[in-house]
Amino acid sequence: MKHLFCLLLLLAHLGVAQSLTVPTQGGEVGVEDDSTTATSLHLVFGANGNGQGRVVAVALAPRNKPVPLSPTDGQFYTASPVFGRGSVMEAGFVVYAGTGHAVTVTGLQPNTRYYVTSCEYNTDGKETLYNTYGISLITGTLPATPLAVNEPTTQLVQVYPNPSAGHSVQLLLQGFAGEKLELRLFDAVGRVVLAQQLAPVGSRYDAPLALPGTLAAGCYILRIAGSGAPTQKRLVISE
Repeated sequence: MKHLFCLLLLLAHLGVAQSLTVPTQGGEVGVEDDSTTATSLHLVFGANGNGQGRVVAVALAPRNKPVPLSPTDGQFYTASPVFGRGSVMEAGFVVYAGTGHAVTVTGLQPNTRYYVTSCEYNTDGKETLYNTYGISLITGTLPATPLAVNEPTTQLVQVYPNPSAGHSVQLLLQGFAGEKLELRLFDAVGRVVLAQQLAPVGSRYDAPLALPGTLAAGCYILRIAGSGAPTQKRLVISE
């Protein structure tokens, strides 16, 4: 009986020790204006949060307004300081995930507004809980330095018809000659449904987009990444 009581006491102790709770204090994020360039932002965050770590995400803010940008409990995110290469989080991408307090985000568009959020989290390695009530901000990059007249660079990415309306979708690339491009298509929850490599030979590439035959109707995000900043296009597949 004594051994049984000790076992029950140990199990109860383990149950309490292993319980996972949401951080009670949300995170905050700021930007060092002196470090801002046309293609990068230096973000600082997490000084007042009380989670084990934090996840920071960035999204385009074309109308200078907040956009959906919150993590999902139970989901682990892969971060990259190069905008567009980390995990998809709603309307944006994860640029940092860990216990630090700063990151320099690169691969941004010049003279463009971005929405940034930082969320504290606790994790036991199997589950993650996020506090999504932190402080976010809208900031922007500097205008680009004008290119020399003898160095014109015009790059274009288009998908058409869009919506597809039951037709095959064409991909038009212009100004990517000689570049190695990474193409990825994400569904509404951020899963990769298409990934392929492209290497346009000429200045104009116009070919059918090889979509999976089982692709369901809905909204998707097409991302093209090369030597410069990644380009995103919304693609609507419809019948």
